[in-house]
Amino acid sequence: MDELENKFVDYQSFKNSNEHLIKFFIENNSYVISRFKYVIMVVDYLFEEAVNKDHTFDTNEEEMYEVGYQYIFDRFMTINDLLVHVYNNDIKELERHSKSINLLLYIEDIIDEIDSLDKDTKEEHKRFADFEDEVLQMIEHKSDVEDGYFAMVDDYAVSTFEQLEVEYYPLTEIYYDIAIDYELIPDNDEYN
Repeated sequence: MDELENKFVDYQSFKNSNEHLIKFFIENNSYVISRFKYVIMVVDYLFEEAVNKDHTFDTNEEEMYEVGYQYIFDRFMTINDLLVHVYNNDIKELERHSKSINLLLYIEDIIDEIDSLDKDTKEEHKRFADFEDEVLQMIEHKSDVEDGYFAMVDDYAVSTFEQLEVEYYPLTEIYYDIAIDYELIPDNDEYN
């Protein structure tokens, strides 16, 4: 079994072990995964093409699959950690705080992007790590973030990437565009 086939087995195992969560989030149109539902959609599509239709990936498809799967896996690590340690495996309680969790995951996205740059970004990383800690404390105290917090984090992200002279094209938006290219969603599907 080659490395890519192992990743298909890993993804199937991941999906099986998180099936109840994914199904719950989708059925409840949850904010928890609304930001990255298109990543799941594209990775699922590529998985189906490769495993059930014997499609051989080109280099771009392999990278899309691997990056998307790693992203989903990382975000579900956070979600599962919160579910177990903060919400005592009560998925409905976690869902009641989905807006705060969505913000936490958004901040994780920004930190990942900052950390991927070939620049000294310790200061920028710390700023968003502090936001992450603040939101995590709110989640641990089961209090919801106010709507203004999203705008504040977004404003800081825009100014941070401008100062770093980097165009920020979030992975979630990249996969939204890929989903449109694969005709998995209509062009006018509204990105959250």
